[in-house]
Amino acid sequence: MNAKCAIYARISKEDDLDVSLSIQNQIKALTEYAKQCNFEIYKIYIDDGVSGRDFNRPEFQNLLNDLKKNKFDTLLVKDLSRLGRNLVKVGELVEETLPIFNIRLISLLDNYDSKYYKNDESIVLRSFLNDYYLKECRKKSLNAIAKVKDVEPILRKGRYGYDLVNRQLVINPEEAKIIKRIFEEYVSGKPTSDICR
Repeated sequence: MNAKCAIYARISKEDDLDVSLSIQNQIKALTEYAKQCNFEIYKIYIDDGVSGRDFNRPEFQNLLNDLKKNKFDTLLVKDLSRLGRNLVKVGELVEETLPIFNIRLISLLDNYDSKYYKNDESIVLRSFLNDYYLKECRKKSLNAIAKVKDVEPILRKGRYGYDLVNRQLVINPEEAKIIKRIFEEYVSGKPTSDICR
């Protein structure tokens, strides 16, 4: 008999679409995984634009109610942080609630399957550390991009054919004549080595 699975997807910020792209990507990856494993998808639960700190999320609560009624036997998530942002509550769910109701948990990005890692008590902590590290990297990258955007390029000397006047490039008439001659000779078919001489 094929396993009956529930898919849970969550993202904190909504975008302009009815369902955010991140949610769509989560659902696509999880449904493809379910098909590869021949799981029957019972239901897809989506909390779009809802913070993981709030454990009273509408679809998350529906998932918990269905879990307690044994409507499915496997729960698929992209990563454990989708379940929530409270380390203690997610730990309680993963290590106590799901095993009590004999629910298998598969977290794709964490490379975790409770069927094979029954005594892995560090999975919740590792998942949150990975999530924190990614957020910090993203924050640093965005800060670096913002700083570079505000910095004006430093020009100390104009390029050949130009002079730097009040931080503006202005054509240098004498050098411009030379550049024009170089282009004319090149277009006429003269070899670059001859032009250089």
